Amino acid sequence: MTAWERDFIVHGRVARMATVDAHGHPSVVPIVYAFDDRLYTPLDAKPKRVAATQLQRVRNIQAHPHVAIVVDHYSENWSDLAWVLIRGTADIVTDGPMYVTGIELLRQKYPQYATLPLDGAPLIVVTPLTIRGWRATD
Repeated sequence: MTAWERDFIVHGRVARMATVDAHGHPSVVPIVYAFDDRLYTPLDAKPKRVAATQLQRVRNIQAHPHVAIVVDHYSENWSDLAWVLIRGTADIVTDGPMYVTGIELLRQKYPQYATLPLDGAPLIVVTPLTIRGWRATD
């Protein structure tokens, strides 16, 4: 990972995470996240139609833990376009050092978590296998 790619990921505000179910059907959802050497995305208290553990992305990760995440920047000025693709393996984490780190990083990055509870919310923790990026200009 280059310094530019790391900076782009760390400062991005939203990403898209792709998962695949047991039958090979893809699913993509927007996510908020924090990043150190892993990517952390919460299954937080924002309204959902089903329990966090029943979300499609969770079931997909349980069936097939490989995921892809894209952090991107779009602009009408196409010389500003950029993206970083992270491919890795995902785990659902509910406690331990990775959990504590992820919760702390998410609270630091998103002021919304001052009022939206995170404690006890499962985290999806992605360990990158490959990271590559592109930008229209250097």
